[in-house]
Amino acid sequence: MNKTPFITEAEAMKEDFKGRTNYWMCRPEITNAKDLQICRAVLPAGEGHDFHHHPELEEAIYVIEGEVEQWVGKEKQILKVGEVAHMPPGVVHATFNLSGKDAVTRGRIWRIRPVGAETPASVNLTDISDDGVIGMLGGPSARTAAMAWAWLGERKTRDTLAKLARIAVEPKSVMARRLDAFWALELGRAVTPAILKSLIADPSSAVRYQAVRAAGKLQASPAEFASPLGKAPDDPSYRVRAALANAVRAHREPSPEMMSLVARLGREPLDAGGRWEKYDREFERYLARWAMETHSAETAKMPESDRSLSQENRLLVILALEPGKAAFSLVKELPSLSRPLRKDELTLLSSQIGHPRDLDAGRPRCRARRSISRAQVAASTRPPSCDARAWRERSNSGSRLTGAS
Repeated sequence: MNKTPFITEAEAMKEDFKGRTNYWMCRPEITNAKDLQICRAVLPAGEGHDFHHHPELEEAIYVIEGEVEQWVGKEKQILKVGEVAHMPPGVVHATFNLSGKDAVTRGRIWRIRPVGAETPASVNLTDISDDGVIGMLGGPSARTAAMAWAWLGERKTRDTLAKLARIAVEPKSVMARRLDAFWALELGRAVTPAILKSLIADPSSAVRYQAVRAAGKLQASPAEFASPLGKAPDDPSYRVRAALANAVRAHREPSPEMMSLVARLGREPLDAGGRWEKYDREFERYLARWAMETHSAETAKMPESDRSLSQENRLLVILALEPGKAAFSLVKELPSLSRPLRKDELTLLSSQIGHPRDLDAGRPRCRARRSISRAQVAASTRPPSCDARAWRERSNSGSRLTGAS
């Protein structure tokens, strides 16, 4: 490549890498730089750059659009446009996009080697045995480690893949080494249901996240997906739960069981708690609803096929349905609802007052309209402190389609 001191955006080196897209604006391959690397990283919603470190590099991240959750060691902060985080050499760090819009958050990264540090020598992997390349996984040079797992994954040697599987599922192995081994397996399409089942039960949330993410990217069959990931909706890590919603949304043929896993993410929005706890809950519900709206046909089967869903789960499923059906399904839930309707639920009912639709062909249209109107008035005027029995008396049973007259 002809190296030049000037690089346009069109000339940047593009790299799709583990849930993000990197545009390298300055690095030795495209410029005469020796100690400086500059990268513009585009992080899709719910994705990011997981925990890692650079023994020989220091790094700074500057947000130019959107916002990211930035970790430096054990400290966490939300970085907004124009804000910077600095990571000294060897400090573990991670960057996650928690925005609700795909490919909105961008990061600009300067990677500067310490003064006097030697440039890592290039490695010719063709001269090294597979066992030797395995030994480079999780090593001190992030670039060499990435080359190693990509090389092993593309070779797809049976004995080597078996060794990588043992490294990936061994909790006592170094985390960076385990993740590199797993990415090699993923690239070689050698992630089996047994591996997924082991990793989704791992003590490390970073490992569990990778397992859930890979299950969607590899288009695991419904049986291979739903069984190992059955506990993912209740995972204590927000990132694991968000990865579940994204994995199901990206799946080409999700089953009703897979959609039920997403529906279980529909926990009640938080009225109390910290700002970011509330934001995380709302964003989790957003991702779950997006997945259900993407697969509307399978979502419509859930209320009948899965009786184990809680009422809050069902309410989020309802919001993902076609508006006419959703409004009537919501009205049927009102008599047993123990909280006031929320804004999106009231908006749904309001949108259908002018053109209600019947759940059965024999119900008069005007009767359906009165049912929705009464339900909306009763719900919107209900005091937050009143109990469910008092509310049902207030609505005078007119909110139930089965009892409207």
